[in-house]
Amino acid sequence: MSSAMWYYAAGAGRRGPIPWEQLVAMAAAGQLTRDQFVWPDPAATGRPAGTVEGLFEEEVIPIAYARPVPTQDDVIIRNARQNSIAMFITFLLSAAGMAIGLVRSLTGAMGGPAATALSVTPCVTVCGLFAVVYMPLRWRVIAQLPRAYRRMGWIGGLGLIALLLLGCLSVFFGNVLVMP
Repeated sequence: MSSAMWYYAAGAGRRGPIPWEQLVAMAAAGQLTRDQFVWPDPAATGRPAGTVEGLFEEEVIPIAYARPVPTQDDVIIRNARQNSIAMFITFLLSAAGMAIGLVRSLTGAMGGPAATALSVTPCVTVCGLFAVVYMPLRWRVIAQLPRAYRRMGWIGGLGLIALLLLGCLSVFFGNVLVMP
């Protein structure tokens, strides 16, 4: 930077004068830190050595690992995967609810098949309608998913549609059976 003589802070005092090349060598050897003060002449105000251009080699600061920004396709596939899992879990819960309701109705705990159908059907109907609408709209995306998610989507979606049909049939036959 300069052929002038430089001073540097050491302990409670100031050392120097030393040539620029020696100051650079001290920085390279670790004898001078970036936060130590240096002066180009004794009358000047000291400044941190890290702010003097050319004194230290450019420090390569590694950028912290960050996830790449997801593309729109990544977001669509992630949502499809989550929806496949949700449909599968909803199917399992709906099937369990219908099975419990069926067992309770067969044992007479709920007042017959019509009461069972009417108590379970609203949830199954909403889930089934979701599957009926979702699967055709998202089939292309679901088809791109890994095999396990694709199967969950198929089982969940078709299972919900089947439960929707069973729920409708149970309401129909429940009403037919209850009517005098």
